[in-house]
Amino acid sequence: MSQCTIILGNGFDLDLGLQTKFSDFAQNKEYWPKPDEADKKNKISNPLSKFLDNKKNEEYWFDLEGALREYALKFGTEYNAESSLKYYERIEKSLCEYIKQEQQNAKIRKESMAYDFIKAVQSCKSFHIYSFNYTDFYSIPNMPGLLDYDNVFTHIHGSVNANNIILGIDELNGLKEDSYKKMYKVWRDDYQGFNSKSLEKSSEIIFYGFSFSDIDYPYFKTFFEKVANGELEYKNITIFTKDNSSSFQIKNKLDKENAKISAIKNSCKFDIITTNNINSAEYKALKKRLSLIRPAIPPVL
Repeated sequence: MSQCTIILGNGFDLDLGLQTKFSDFAQNKEYWPKPDEADKKNKISNPLSKFLDNKKNEEYWFDLEGALREYALKFGTEYNAESSLKYYERIEKSLCEYIKQEQQNAKIRKESMAYDFIKAVQSCKSFHIYSFNYTDFYSIPNMPGLLDYDNVFTHIHGSVNANNIILGIDELNGLKEDSYKKMYKVWRDDYQGFNSKSLEKSSEIIFYGFSFSDIDYPYFKTFFEKVANGELEYKNITIFTKDNSSSFQIKNKLDKENAKISAIKNSCKFDIITTNNINSAEYKALKKRLSLIRPAIPPVL
């Protein structure tokens, strides 16, 4: 089991300089899918297309998966579920193509903390990275290399290089239409899954750019509850986020999920580092800890 577990969210790619927010994709006229030609010919208004167009024009921080979640909870068969699901599939394919070209054309910010962090990870001798991003780390130009990449990197939601990205929603109660379950991420045959035991057994746990959204936080809910309740061995937990505003949102999310910050700090070393604070003492201490991590020695039988 790796001594260090790293969770990458979209904020990591953004800090590197990639334009991979859902809002970036939604505002790109070349890749955002237009209504189906057959729908237009038959004068059918695709309900999901209309709903998402309204959302992306109204919301500055457009959350595509959050919008899909809202749609599945609000609208039923009378809104033409079959047509909606076809449009959802087109969006997933278009998003894959958009991120693929963004990955290929990326101009990496070598002065970013994300870039410096990956260089620091090179010194760690026992780690595993779980990415919630669709980008393929090794295909981003000019990125530092990681030895044994295939064995240390897991894409939870697929990757653009494999053409198997998983866009969708969490399992929900109260769907208006059962067929919307086709958007469940965990029901996909190529879904990788995430074993929270890797967090429980690691001494160093790092979240970089993870949003802690309603769709993705459930992966870590049990872990943070156990930390807050003092049920796990002492750990170093570090969260990298953009600024003080996003730091507050993360703390507020944990608080609402019965993982009180005070309880977490009583049970482990807990730091939230903003990505403009590359010279902070907390970040320097983390890099030193990474350089000292070695594979665990199995017990002598």
